Amino acid sequence: MNEELVEQGVVLNSHNGFLEIKLIENDNCDECSAKLFCNPKKDSSKTLTIPSNSKYDIGDRVTVSIMGKNLLGAAFNLYLYPLLLLISAIFLGSKIFTNNSEIYSFVLGIMIMAVYYGIFFQVSKKLEKKESKILISRSE
Repeated sequence: MNEELVEQGVVLNSHNGFLEIKLIENDNCDECSAKLFCNPKKDSSKTLTIPSNSKYDIGDRVTVSIMGKNLLGAAFNLYLYPLLLLISAIFLGSKIFTNNSEIYSFVLGIMIMAVYYGIFFQVSKKLEKKESKILISRSE
C-alpha cells in the first residue's frame, strides 16, 4: 500500500511545536462515503492539530500528507485490536466465571480495552514527540 493521502490546508494557529490546520474541502469530499466519519459536524470545516518543528505563520497554505500504510495501521490500532481484545476477553470470561458470566465477562472486556487504550495513548504521546508520520510542506 504505497498510496498517499494528500490534503491542502491553511495554518490557523502555531504554538508549542504544534500546528492547527484547517483543511480545505475539495470536490472529492462530496463523493466520499467516509464523509460522515471524517467530518461529522454540520459545517464544512475540518481541522487537524499536528506536531511540527518547522516555522509556519498564520494563514500559510500547506500541503498535509500521510502514507496509506500509516493510516491503515492507525485504524487497526484504534479499532481492530481493541475489538479483538473485547471479543477474546468476553469469551475467556464466559469460561472463567460461573454465576452471571455474561455481566462479568463484559466488564472484564471493557476493563481490558480501557487498559489497552490507556497504554496506547501514553505510548502514542511519547512517539508523537519524537516523530510524526504526517508530512507538512508549504504550498503555493
